[in-house]
Amino acid sequence: MSRPNAVRAAARGRRIRTAGCAPVHGIQRWQCRTQDCPRRTFTEALPQIPSRSRLTGWLRVSAGAAVAERGRTVLQSARDHEIFWPIVQAAFAAHAAAALPERVPSVEHLGIDETRRGKAKFRLTRSAARMPADHLDPMVEDLTALPKKIGAPILAAWNVKDDLMDLLALHGTHLGRAEIYDRLVKFYESAAASGLPEMERLATTVSTWWPQILAGITAGITNAASEGINRLIKTDARCAFGDRNPANQRLRARCATTRRARGHLSRHPSGRHSQPRRSSP
Repeated sequence: MSRPNAVRAAARGRRIRTAGCAPVHGIQRWQCRTQDCPRRTFTEALPQIPSRSRLTGWLRVSAGAAVAERGRTVLQSARDHEIFWPIVQAAFAAHAAAALPERVPSVEHLGIDETRRGKAKFRLTRSAARMPADHLDPMVEDLTALPKKIGAPILAAWNVKDDLMDLLALHGTHLGRAEIYDRLVKFYESAAASGLPEMERLATTVSTWWPQILAGITAGITNAASEGINRLIKTDARCAFGDRNPANQRLRARCATTRRARGHLSRHPSGRHSQPRRSSP
């Protein structure tokens, strides 16, 4: 029964109701005088405590904001607010949906890095330029000795990777465009000669983003911003001891990397640095 219908109800006194660590005193209890009413007594509902709710709206907002804006994990927020994990996760999702834009902005700058999901095993991560000859030659011989369908693709992919590393190593060397394009052509040729679809897709990606890559090589522009974003994403995942749900991982990553832009890292909360940060000119 809603409050306007309380005209036909009689007050039965006040009671103390505790909801989600927030005691609310003086909630009115009513008795319905309508004979056909299935509910004989009921209590009034408040904006922060809906009918039959055991948690206040403030508590849900605080639990969700602790994850989205203050870098707490869902489990930490649940322990701090003394509520269950699914309640905090739902509160966080509702908070993030209201704080983040509905559509993810398109990519404007490319960073030569990646944030992977799950565990991966890497092979041949060291470049030939950083390997001594007594290590390099036996490795090549071992790959050549393998069955052709196994050893040849691995060696070809490794050579393509090395050619790309040689190209990117020109960053900050201030060489002319002729030297840069010589290494670019060498990379394209090795990717085409490898016969591997993965290397062909890599060459296509480099070709698509070549103006930006060339600007980075010639102008000395770094991917420090994207590295910082990757660090935030990885730190957030480590705090949560890994994310099992990809949707939750994306939501946590978006909140972690946009806190400063949304004004939640504008000041230090405590300590000798507890002053507002100066805005950049």
